Amino acid sequence: MVINRIHTLFLLASVVMMVIFLFVPFGYDVITDPTFGEMVAYEPVSAIDVVGLLVPSAVAVVLLLVAVFLFKKLPLQKLITLLGGIAVGVCIIAVIYILVSGAIDTTPGVTVHTTWGGGGIILLAVLAAVIAAYRAMSHDQKLLSSADRLR
Repeated sequence: MVINRIHTLFLLASVVMMVIFLFVPFGYDVITDPTFGEMVAYEPVSAIDVVGLLVPSAVAVVLLLVAVFLFKKLPLQKLITLLGGIAVGVCIIAVIYILVSGAIDTTPGVTVHTTWGGGGIILLAVLAAVIAAYRAMSHDQKLLSSADRLR
């Protein structure tokens, strides 16, 4: 008996949101140079530009996409979803680190500081969708085990 319900939709939503996160800026580098005035450049920072964030994001997308098609093997689907959630957690930690540490410019007098953007909120929504999918899988697994006991 296979139950394929709401957790598939949560997993698909998390994959779509992770792909959107790759291209939406999660922060902006504000470059100031006192010789040219206050602000020189305002550059967006997205996950596709940072290799240290691109790799765990791509791993999360692949794991969560694979988990969508493992609905016949519920314990394996839960494991892959858990690993995808860990990859999303690594992405959240990397975004926080990138935004807190900022960029370094070696030009004398030039300062670079990173401001927060809206893309980091997408990661929180992805994590919420992954947790909801895992909980739905656990609920379905309990339902299957109770149905097996009744047979």
